[in-house]
Amino acid sequence: MTSFAMIPIIALILYLFLFISLLVVKKNETIHSFMKLLLVMIAWTAGSFCMRLGLFPSIEFWFHFSLIGILLFLPILSCFIKKYLNLKQSYFQQGIVVIIVILWAVNCFYPIFIETPQLINGKYVYQFSWSILVLFLVLMISLLQLIYRIYMAKKKRMIDLKQLVPIFVGLSFLLAGHLCLLIPFFSGFPIDVLSGIPMAICLFSALYKERLFQLNLLVSRVSCYYISTIIVMLLFYEIIPLLEKSIKNAIAITDTQVTLFISLIVMIVTILTYSLLHHLFDYVFGKTEVIQSQCLSLFTKHVSQLMRLNEIVDELDMALKNGLQVEETYIYFHDGDRYVLKNKDLSMEIQFNDQLLQLFYQKDYCLMMKECSFYMEDSILQWMQQHHIECLFLISDNKKNIGLIALPKKISKEKYTYKDISFLKSLCSVGMIAIDNAELYEQTYLEARKDYLTGVANRRRLFEVLEACAHQQLFAFGSFVMVSVDDFKLYNQLYGDEAGNVALKKIAQTIQMCIGVDDLVARYSSKVFAVILPGKTAQQAYDIAEKFSYKITQLNKGHGEEAMKVLTVSCGISCGDCIDDGFEKVLHQADEALYYAKQIGKNRIEIYNKGKIQKTSLELTHSSSYMSTVYALTAAIDAKDHYTFSHSENVAYYAQELAKAYGMNEEGTHIVYEAGLLHDIGKIGIDESILNKPGKLSPEEYEEMKKHVELSIGIIRHLPSLDYVIPAVIGHHERYDGNGYPRRISGQNIPLMARILTIADSFDAMISKRSYKPKMSVEKALLILEKEAGHQFDPQLVEVFIKMVKNKEIDIK
Repeated sequence: MTSFAMIPIIALILYLFLFISLLVVKKNETIHSFMKLLLVMIAWTAGSFCMRLGLFPSIEFWFHFSLIGILLFLPILSCFIKKYLNLKQSYFQQGIVVIIVILWAVNCFYPIFIETPQLINGKYVYQFSWSILVLFLVLMISLLQLIYRIYMAKKKRMIDLKQLVPIFVGLSFLLAGHLCLLIPFFSGFPIDVLSGIPMAICLFSALYKERLFQLNLLVSRVSCYYISTIIVMLLFYEIIPLLEKSIKNAIAITDTQVTLFISLIVMIVTILTYSLLHHLFDYVFGKTEVIQSQCLSLFTKHVSQLMRLNEIVDELDMALKNGLQVEETYIYFHDGDRYVLKNKDLSMEIQFNDQLLQLFYQKDYCLMMKECSFYMEDSILQWMQQHHIECLFLISDNKKNIGLIALPKKISKEKYTYKDISFLKSLCSVGMIAIDNAELYEQTYLEARKDYLTGVANRRRLFEVLEACAHQQLFAFGSFVMVSVDDFKLYNQLYGDEAGNVALKKIAQTIQMCIGVDDLVARYSSKVFAVILPGKTAQQAYDIAEKFSYKITQLNKGHGEEAMKVLTVSCGISCGDCIDDGFEKVLHQADEALYYAKQIGKNRIEIYNKGKIQKTSLELTHSSSYMSTVYALTAAIDAKDHYTFSHSENVAYYAQELAKAYGMNEEGTHIVYEAGLLHDIGKIGIDESILNKPGKLSPEEYEEMKKHVELSIGIIRHLPSLDYVIPAVIGHHERYDGNGYPRRISGQNIPLMARILTIADSFDAMISKRSYKPKMSVEKALLILEKEAGHQFDPQLVEVFIKMVKNKEIDIK
């Protein structure tokens, strides 16, 4: 082969091989831009090759064909680098391309920049003049603009210059090759074409390191055909003439037979070459692939049978270690705004900023540490370096981020390849399905063992834990606490079921906050909670119960309109060994201790003590002491306002009768009666001149009088045995239309007992003589009640009350 044509044909074959191989891979914008660059290099080398062979139509034609490839190389390379670095494209390089094409077209007709090389002594020699500086200047502008863009991107921390190392190396080869054209020694030698070969290899290496394609795709069966054919062509290019001559001298055969014989030899050599290459590629590239395929198959088989998240994580850990040949793996799960380590007993958590997440998405969910280190916080980066983390893979299904896999360096010290990343993707795709199923199963499992209202464990979960304690020996010793809400039925009657539900939620949350991670709180029945305290003594359990009991009493702390019945709980504690004593016995003992706490006054904590608890002797009643307190208080206000005591008794009577007629149970009517006696107890704190003023109160005096409601609540709150009357007392001056005081609530939001008390209070006030007014007739009072129904009073209760009075079902005091 003459005129060094072998060099451009080698370069051409390499470029064609890369271009054809990339046709079969999944392409993004970076791959597309690299393929454009390969087309430019193919034009460059194909023109040089055809020119050196002197092929049709002319040397001049192939020179200009090669020249356009050379001139376009730098601006197309610039576009490729911008795509490679994810930099924003501009119209500047497109303008450079247009200028270059115009200058090239001018040079085709008027060779003023560079003339067609001359063949001298079998070598093509180029003659350069000053006008070539025009082309050089345009290319330099293109190069400087690229360098400026890279500098600005680096300044803004948008890129890592380590990514450009292979490209810089390739450009160094290319620049050195073109500079050598100026040296006489290389005159006629295609050193510029030769320098393009390492340049292409370096660019290819840069893309492969970015895992933009899979190397084994480039060595597929079709690729083996290409390479085998090229090798045979190069091998026989010089040998065929010699082989033909040797055959003719050795055997007397015709030219046709010689051609057939040589063709047979070429075919055999091609087949042998293909077979050798195929086995070589299988050995080099297929061994790891087989191992990873087996790991993926086993992982898929195993996780399809698992429903526990921790078991799936263990299988994923094993598959990663075997498939990627690493000693450790770190598997994180997404939890809120952080990633929590699941497969190691380490407390390291990871948080990613939006910039790093966007980089994950751009890089197809996989990043090497060198790509993302300067986006990380110092503490996270330090931890990664200590554990030799090299690869991070984001587990995501395009809708949400599920987790993260952090992988250290391989045992073999090899880099992570596209094949490894593909294995990771396949593994995580299968894993995500299993994780979704496991999360759904665990969610269903937990929901079936969680109390729907309070969110703590339910009775089913409680007994599962107790049985596991007894049969699986989870712990050898511990305490059991039964917690019952005091007077909860009354609480519901006073405030309604919704308020009762809110109270239960708060109580459950309070208990949960006071116990440890290994402890368990469960809802045992409607108003009873059970607490398991593994390893805790009776005294430790008592301290815990005392802590949450106090906090529960603070839940309804308030003043004035916010005042509500104080929540209290009674607790029974038993201590023992589920294995030896049996959990049924421990539970029964706690229940007995709770019963004892209830009977001796509630809001107490009792530890089970054999022989101390006798249910039959504990039936205590406090109603007599309650009533004596009530009468003592009303007597105190009577000494200050002689109207109040008889008024309170009358209101209590009317309210009790109305409650009975409306269908309230015995317990409720009793509460209404006591509330009637106490509803004006706060007047003890009002000045006597206001209480006994004969005329109408001034606005200031009226505001002072309104304070008696808050004063009443302040007094009653210090009497726990009577605090259940607070809702009725605090609401007896509210109006049905919402214009009352102190809370300005309306309609059904006013407690029923308060609405009853409002009618009884107003009726008795109207028909009684006061210092500021004479008494009113019953008939007129009933007309006012009827008129104010739906405004001041509950219309349904007014209707019942009027009917009672008219039918003489109630005595007028």
